[in-house]
Amino acid sequence: MSLLFLFLFIVVLLTSKFLWGRIFTPFTVFLGSFTLCFCLFYGSSFLYKDLSSHSIIIVLFSIFSFICGSLIYKVIPKKNIGKSSKVKKNFYNEINIEVFSNIVFVLSVIGFMGYMISIQRSIGILNAIQNPNLLNIAISQDLIQVNSLILILFKLSLPNSGLILIQNLIFRKKKKNIIFWIISVAINISVRRNVLFYLIIFNLFIYLYFIQSKKLRKIDLKKFIPIILSLGTLISFFQYMQKSLNKETMILKPEIFSIPVSSNIINALLYYIGNPQSFSQYLEENNGIVNNVFFLGASLRFPYKMLSIPLDLNFDDTFLEMNFVNIPYLFNTTFSQYYVYIEGGIIWVIILYFFIGFVSSRFFVKYTKSNNFITLMWLSFITLCLFFSVREYLPILLDFWVFVVYMLTLMFITNFKKEKKIK
Repeated sequence: MSLLFLFLFIVVLLTSKFLWGRIFTPFTVFLGSFTLCFCLFYGSSFLYKDLSSHSIIIVLFSIFSFICGSLIYKVIPKKNIGKSSKVKKNFYNEINIEVFSNIVFVLSVIGFMGYMISIQRSIGILNAIQNPNLLNIAISQDLIQVNSLILILFKLSLPNSGLILIQNLIFRKKKKNIIFWIISVAINISVRRNVLFYLIIFNLFIYLYFIQSKKLRKIDLKKFIPIILSLGTLISFFQYMQKSLNKETMILKPEIFSIPVSSNIINALLYYIGNPQSFSQYLEENNGIVNNVFFLGASLRFPYKMLSIPLDLNFDDTFLEMNFVNIPYLFNTTFSQYYVYIEGGIIWVIILYFFIGFVSSRFFVKYTKSNNFITLMWLSFITLCLFFSVREYLPILLDFWVFVVYMLTLMFITNFKKEKKIK
């Protein structure tokens, strides 16, 4: 089975190159993540491999739907999007974009400071630094009470970091922007780790799409140094936090493809390759939950929560709580397909992944034609969601909706400026 999925992974790369002329595409990220995940899953010596036929069918339907959506957009006739990158600089005023990102940066720092004040009131910042596990427990048990507005302001640092990076890539490079970007990363270093991973990988995708859009005659290895350094730092931070939080999984003589692998690597890989088995077990254990979930209760979790008070809705999101399953190690993450299936059934899985394939392909083609920085941000964020879909479903998180509102605000500002200039 491992060889089959390795072959499929190579086929995905070649198909992407043939259809879109690029290796790095949303098509590659989504399909490549799942084929590589299953390749390593079946090649491992330390995981259960009793997947139910139900779970396999759901994954196959989602993948085929995504492929159909991507291919249909590829073959349908398209209007002329335009290829001039000079047009974008006329439409989008660099100063206005910089002012917007600066304001949002200040707001995110205010949110961070408010979050730190909440930690100080709850357990003390020094205690949290000395014992990160204490902070992790406090967050898990909702012992830290944070004002919703403060939390939203803090989470603005994720999308705004991408805009700061784009200013350095497309417009003039400024030391101030570099400092702002570093601060945006630093304030997201936390025991929870997930937002830091979102931020770094989101920015990596922006960088990869940007350098891929440049028609280089030869590969400039220097351009990949930031990628290598970022990934190396992330892995080191992950390993450090695993030890600090006592989350290391003890696995005796772990092997992948019959090759001995160190425990540090296995602990990192487990979060990735353990999801096929957890997906199967969650489906079996929560088989009847589908009938007790609001329609699109996972995808629209936060809109439902916002409307629950004015509309007197009794919205219960406890179905999203993930109890640990045994794979045979305690595990509580799973494929995004689980959340999509329990909120709408198999028909909704087919519709949604078809739509995602169609939209992701559209944004990729649009960016390759126009090199528009707003399209680049949307494309990178969609790719981020696809990349993490192998272990979670980002729309259930507040971070997702903060990003959407941020981008809609940015689009409103730039469209207003564009219309004003045309008149």
